[in-house]
Amino acid sequence: MKNILIIEDDLAIAKGIQISLKEDSFNIDSESDGLKGYTLALKNSFDLIILDVMLPNKNGFDICRDLREKGLFTPILMLTSKTEEIDKVLGLEVGADDYMTKPFGLNELKARIRALLRRAEIFSKKHIDSEIKFKPKEEVRIFMFLDMKSSTTIAERLGHFKYYNLLNDFFFDVTDPIIQSKGEIYQYVGDEIVVSWLLGDGIQNINCIECFFKIVESIKKFSEKYEKQYGVIPEFKAGLHYGIVTTGEIGVKKREMVYTGDVLNTASRIQELCNNYNEKLLISKTLLDHLSIHDKYKVNKIGEISLRGRKSTEILFSINKS
Repeated sequence: MKNILIIEDDLAIAKGIQISLKEDSFNIDSESDGLKGYTLALKNSFDLIILDVMLPNKNGFDICRDLREKGLFTPILMLTSKTEEIDKVLGLEVGADDYMTKPFGLNELKARIRALLRRAEIFSKKHIDSEIKFKPKEEVRIFMFLDMKSSTTIAERLGHFKYYNLLNDFFFDVTDPIIQSKGEIYQYVGDEIVVSWLLGDGIQNINCIECFFKIVESIKKFSEKYEKQYGVIPEFKAGLHYGIVTTGEIGVKKREMVYTGDVLNTASRIQELCNNYNEKLLISKTLLDHLSIHDKYKVNKIGEISLRGRKSTEILFSINKS
């Protein structure tokens, strides 16, 4: 059973959240004073913190920043009645994992809580695994490089703060499809997300292919939100490849799990070619040969292509829904 701390001085809102979450079998602690809530967060162990911005004695921004500086990385979902973009950006920059603007629906709140808890569980598992896997080793992995189309143009039109929010929403909305497809988020690089699977997980039920099209459906589901808030619905393209990588932890002050190997460079180059062939998803023959493609997908051979920075060629295919 998960433990959640609510720091909210509007007692009606706090009570409503508390009742709703208890119905879903969460253990709830609640505090209306900012300083007392901050102390409680440090003293006890919580799986998630719901944090209002405007609080007596210590505001939510200061609480969030100070908790992060103390080394507490419990997921934080901020609540704010402020609609200014700069306030939302500030909340994320001081360490919040997500934010919601009042008034909000309890169903959406619970959906965001569940998503944050899933992320935290994955991070925790990776952290435990990293202690076990400190020594480098070889793995056979699938990589998908997924890149937002026309991102430079969109960023120039929206401005930095609004584009930041668009990226945050996009990455949030693609997370569940990745998890459902047994994928692991390896890196966020600007407007690009790198997803990885152990070979067995990726080819099982063609998870690496299903992942892309589940992301398509997820963004389509939230298209009205994107159109309303940003005037654009994100489009994206992806490249898939697999091979042997060396994985291990590097760094001294900041340790990080990394994968090294030609497969990453190749997958990235394959993704870059999507625009050349007006395709949304390209895959190497090397990986395609391991997959049993369903009739619902149409596979077309692009040809034997030279990839930038590589002497050898790759035979590429496009994949679309039939």
